[in-house]
Amino acid sequence: LAFLVPVAIHMASALPQSECWRRELHDNEHFEVVRNMLAALEEAPDGILVDVRTRDEVILVEKRAGRLLVSLDTPDENIQAAMPLRAARSAFGVI
Repeated sequence: LAFLVPVAIHMASALPQSECWRRELHDNEHFEVVRNMLAALEEAPDGILVDVRTRDEVILVEKRAGRLLVSLDTPDENIQAAMPLRAARSAFGVI
């Protein structure tokens, strides 16, 4: 499934978008912060970034092998998600 991310990014970049929308996004103060954060994460060593544990929940965010891994474990659900950092940076480069 990881191969779908670059394909989706490429397809989204081909869609017609107004220049006003792009300018508004790039002018957003958080846009550059996210781009810089993703670049720093890509260069950072692997490790756990967030580890929150309560009596009923466990939330983990980890950087491992070029991916950002998120794990949420509660009595009602167990969610695992992974995003290649390179794909996330590519998405911000296309916008």
